[in-house]
Amino acid sequence: MKSIIIFCFFLFQLSFLNAQDTGNEPRYVDKNSNDPLFSQNILNEEKKLDTVIHGIYDSMKVHSRLLNMKVHILPRNTLLYKGKMQGDDCIEDKNQEDPANNCIRIDVFDFVNGSNARPVGSKNKFMILSYDPAEGNDTNPRTAVPRKINKVKSKILVNNILAMDKLLIEVIDEDPMNPGDHNDKITFAAQQDDLPEDFKAERPGDYAFGKYKLSDIENVKSNAIRNDFKREAYTKHLQLFHEVYTKVYEFNDTYNRKKVKENNKMIKDALQY
Repeated sequence: MKSIIIFCFFLFQLSFLNAQDTGNEPRYVDKNSNDPLFSQNILNEEKKLDTVIHGIYDSMKVHSRLLNMKVHILPRNTLLYKGKMQGDDCIEDKNQEDPANNCIRIDVFDFVNGSNARPVGSKNKFMILSYDPAEGNDTNPRTAVPRKINKVKSKILVNNILAMDKLLIEVIDEDPMNPGDHNDKITFAAQQDDLPEDFKAERPGDYAFGKYKLSDIENVKSNAIRNDFKREAYTKHLQLFHEVYTKVYEFNDTYNRKKVKENNKMIKDALQY
């Protein structure tokens, strides 16, 4: 594999600095094992990783409740908008309360720190969750049935202005609720210093640039890159954003309950008057 793979892992690692260990990760095989069945162990490990990833996706179905919630406050360095999916992108809707909205995008911003912890650039990562239509007409975010996720898109951009180094990674899962092997449905696109310009064009056999499927990546005894990607990068990335989406809901659920309580008190006081 070419050097861009290393950059990809480095990029994803940047997004995990604040991620917490959930304790759900499977036990992994020893990469230095001399077991003659080591190749089979790699396949077994990947099945466990796929199970973990599917479990996170399943947990993230509940975030569809944000489509029914009025969002007033957000965590620090975070943006959110709701809209409608067009292709691989969530297009922001002017009416954030439109019941026809079917996707949510959350961006998290940070700085690239240089010497003496001084900012030398910017980091931005976002995740889009695209959902199936709602089941039923319940618009209460607390009681609405969680929707199935039909697409997950992640993008990470790190721009070190001082070093003139710009890295971009995009991962799209076209079938996130598939509980088994669906590496052919996960695409990976990479770009360094804005090259190649058309980084979403597939270049079979050239994994240094452009777009390719996860199923094309080596996952053998001597080079278990796909497992490394899932274990060291993607699961942690999903866990991090699962926590961010959860935090947005909790912040606004508390805020909205407080507003309801204040409004009820105001009405009660007015009636007593």
